[in-house]
Amino acid sequence: MMFYVEFADEQAQQAISEALEYLDHSQVRTTSRIAHSDEEKRSSLEVALDALSQRLTMRSFCGLVVLYALLMCFISFIRSDGRLARRPAPPPMPFFRWSARDYISDYYGGNGAHPSILLRHSEIVIAMYYAPWNLDSKLMRRAFERVARSFDSNDDVSFAAINCFAAQGQCRNTYRAHMFPLLMAYIGDVALMYNGELAADYIRRWILYIRNPIHRLIDEQSVKDFCSEYDDAVLAYFPIDSLLQRSWRYKEYLIASLTASQYEELVDRSGFAIVTDWWVANALNFSYEGHIQLFQYSKRVDYPLEKNYSGLLITEWLRDESVSSNTLHWLVPEANTMLKVDRLQTTLRTAPTLILFTPKEPLYPYKSDVSVLEQTIMEYYTCQEEEVNRVRELAENREGYRQRRKSFLQDKRLSCQATGESASQVSFCCAGTRKWLDPHCKQCRLERIYPRFTVCASWNPFRRTDERFPFFGSPLCREATASISVEELADVCCSLFDASQKGTVSKVSPIQRCNEYKLAAVKSDSVLSKGDVGGSPFDAPLFVGLSCMRNNSLRFSLRQKDYASSCSKPRLESLYSFIAVDTQHYGFLLEKLGISSTTQTSVIIADARNEQTLIMDHTFSRHALREFIHSFHNGSLLPHRLTEERLPQRFRRRGRAHSHTFSDENLVQATTARRFNADLLNASSSQDVVVLLSGGAWHGPSAAVFYIYHTVAHYFKPFEALLKFFIVDVSKNEIPWQFKMDRIPAVLFLPAKRRFESSRLPRSVPMTVPSLIAFVLTRCQPELRWRIALSSCSVVCVRRNAIALRVRAESLRNELSSLRQLIATLHLRGRHALLVDRVIQRRAAQLRVCRKVLDVVNSMSSPTNIRLFERAAELNRQSEMMRTLFEASIPLHILTSA
Repeated sequence: MMFYVEFADEQAQQAISEALEYLDHSQVRTTSRIAHSDEEKRSSLEVALDALSQRLTMRSFCGLVVLYALLMCFISFIRSDGRLARRPAPPPMPFFRWSARDYISDYYGGNGAHPSILLRHSEIVIAMYYAPWNLDSKLMRRAFERVARSFDSNDDVSFAAINCFAAQGQCRNTYRAHMFPLLMAYIGDVALMYNGELAADYIRRWILYIRNPIHRLIDEQSVKDFCSEYDDAVLAYFPIDSLLQRSWRYKEYLIASLTASQYEELVDRSGFAIVTDWWVANALNFSYEGHIQLFQYSKRVDYPLEKNYSGLLITEWLRDESVSSNTLHWLVPEANTMLKVDRLQTTLRTAPTLILFTPKEPLYPYKSDVSVLEQTIMEYYTCQEEEVNRVRELAENREGYRQRRKSFLQDKRLSCQATGESASQVSFCCAGTRKWLDPHCKQCRLERIYPRFTVCASWNPFRRTDERFPFFGSPLCREATASISVEELADVCCSLFDASQKGTVSKVSPIQRCNEYKLAAVKSDSVLSKGDVGGSPFDAPLFVGLSCMRNNSLRFSLRQKDYASSCSKPRLESLYSFIAVDTQHYGFLLEKLGISSTTQTSVIIADARNEQTLIMDHTFSRHALREFIHSFHNGSLLPHRLTEERLPQRFRRRGRAHSHTFSDENLVQATTARRFNADLLNASSSQDVVVLLSGGAWHGPSAAVFYIYHTVAHYFKPFEALLKFFIVDVSKNEIPWQFKMDRIPAVLFLPAKRRFESSRLPRSVPMTVPSLIAFVLTRCQPELRWRIALSSCSVVCVRRNAIALRVRAESLRNELSSLRQLIATLHLRGRHALLVDRVIQRRAAQLRVCRKVLDVVNSMSSPTNIRLFERAAELNRQSEMMRTLFEASIPLHILTSA
């Protein structure tokens, strides 16, 4: 036993020693390898640590950013008390150009522009309140600059622009403007609002009016001239003592004249004047201080004594009297509204109305066509013989103003031409030659006042070539005549002499005249190139008083007179019979009638009672205008029908492309008013017609049913020889009154050879594809019904119909035999036999028709025909497949070029 223990110990020690030796050898072998790999392990560990540190740094950075954002949101929420955060508006910027600062004060911050502060620099302040984002303000900016530049040399008028939308501005905090821009005029304590067109010439005309609202008349001749110049001449008597003492009546009269400038319809036609001389006042029947009279060509009206003497009431009285006068009224917009077309529509409903479409020139009155129409109105309404001479004298004065207007515009053009490059030379040249030119200017002035006075042509000092004559001896005159002729220079000097007051020529006056001329909407070149209208006022005795000879006159109806007498304040837009429309701002009204030219004069008569529009086709002249009105009274004028061919190109292009697309794809043809009778009302046509009355592509209800209508047209495409589909745009075409509907869209059906039996799709029926197909099928001709029935019936359908026809024929034969037996059995006589005989005849006719139809159906259901039908269908499918494959094989660029 001890032996085994010792042996085990020895074996264990031996194994241990062998293991130690093995480990020593292996350690020696791997020492070199470990030494080489330590460096590699150390470098890879460093890379991993660096990547880990970078990853931890980016994650912590993102976490910090998110934490910061959450913290800022929390702080903002705490500070806002539950409200959304608001970003402050950017600081305001100048609205006008930098070069406009010389004549416009731009308060773009909205501060420091109180009227009391603005009035420290001038007597009159024209203030424009704008919003930088507003489109109308941006459009008016250029016009306001031009007007301000034209008054640059006038010290009594200053211009200011105030941004009334700046958040921190005093203007926004003080006023509440609901629309921009607003144009105001401040004269002391009086504030006036401009309600006219946002155009440079209109604004300058308004400023010229408020600069001189009241004229002083010193003699009877000046009173006549003043009454001839204005349609509504308001005169008041104030002794010179009351003017010096500034009586309260004069102040109210002055306020009334200024308040009238806020009404566009009064600025053109009304004028205020005072009479200070007692003899002149006595001749005009003025009885007390402050007595006001309104002078019109047909009457004279005193201001009522029972009314209070205040500026507002005087203005309202003037408006009421002005609108009831038989004169020409311009179509003007409502104050601060957009009811321009509504006013015209209300005007046209009252009575036959003559409308003159022409470009308006507010800076230069007595335009040729406007003045001729005003004189024609005087002739038209002058019915009493004792008034003819007085009205004739007034019309002749207007004619003189019209004729002098041409020479006046010529002087304006010459002034602009002379002041273009040599303003100072012209002024000094005219000042040095005044004593030689005075006789010529005076005589030429007489010729302009009296056109038959021809002394100016007989005395012409400009043909002298003497070097001692100032025009040839002065160096300034030689420089001035380098750009214009001697005669034109003399005309410029005469106009400057008229403008001067103290015997010296002002250097500013030609520049001012040129600026005013440049603001005119229509230049004098087109005016001077037009021919004369011919004739003279009251030279046609048959036309004078024409309104009193006819019942269909262009004047008030009995209903209008009763309305005017029963109401204390008649509506402004309800009593017009002659109106004028400025085509520069309302040219779209003329284009809607199919007249594309908005620069030429057009005259129409709108007769709402007969629902027709009449247009003067001849060139405007005095004779043509009279003949046009005569023809209206005689009923010989043909009504004007609006058709798509007469519309301007931009109106026709859209509708034409729209209709062509539908016509090519769905066989719907677009017709117009000119082709309406030929396309739809041809009584000899064998085709049924379906027409859709639409409101145009812009009309929502019409556009919603277009696809329905075209789907139905495509359904009936195989039968286009018997049924046609049309579409007409009633917004661009005036159709006959029999086809005018109170609701659009509408579908009409016109049967073949019976157009007078047309029918309309009922309102109660919805406009859907099934209802529209049913509407057409119930009204189309029998041949079309048979073709539709046979074409839509399959082989199985043919067999079923054949069976049904046989059953029906058998039933008819049985009924016939029963009826014949009934007569033989009952021995019917007289009326009973006649009634039964009629029933037998009817059943026999039905049986014959049933047999014919059965023969047709049997021929369709025969095996030969069935095979033919199947073969034809197969060939049709094969041809369609070959055509599709052929088109697919053609390259794309070839198809595009084709």
